[in-house]
Amino acid sequence: MSHSQVSSFAGAAGAVAALALTLPATALAASAAGGASASASVKLRVIVPPVFKVLRVERVADRLRYRVWTNMPSAHVGGQLVRFERVGEATIDVPASAAAIYIQPAL
Repeated sequence: MSHSQVSSFAGAAGAVAALALTLPATALAASAAGGASASASVKLRVIVPPVFKVLRVERVADRLRYRVWTNMPSAHVGGQLVRFERVGEATIDVPASAAAIYIQPAL
């Protein structure tokens, strides 16, 4: 920096300090960081509907093997309670029968 830049910076800093001395104490307190307190809260509620999607069906011997994607912890599949380890893909083996298989979320 040149000498003129240093002196203009020092002059500006001095002007700010002089202005701060002329402000009332309440104005200084209000403008200081943390001088006034404010609080706010935001609450978000996310509702995720249950999803059970059949990705693939294979016949294995006398059973049907379903590859599914779900975000539910458990479901009733063909009258049996099936628990899932985590959200995502899972494999379910169900006895093959002529009857329809109903899938319902377990509560």
